[in-house]
Amino acid sequence: MEAQGHRGNERLVRLQNELVELIELLGPKGEWLPLEQRERLPRSTPLLPTSRTPDG
Repeated sequence: MEAQGHRGNERLVRLQNELVELIELLGPKGEWLPLEQRERLPRSTPLLPTSRTPDG
């Protein structure tokens, strides 16, 4: 991942961020992953909203 940098691996960075969010949802008290190890990788681009309107 370091060879490409964060920008070249944006999908992996996003996946890592989403997995950390899932871990926080499933184990908010740190049962599976200690709280101090829940570090998200920095994103190179801002996160855009993904919500959709009722019309599509």
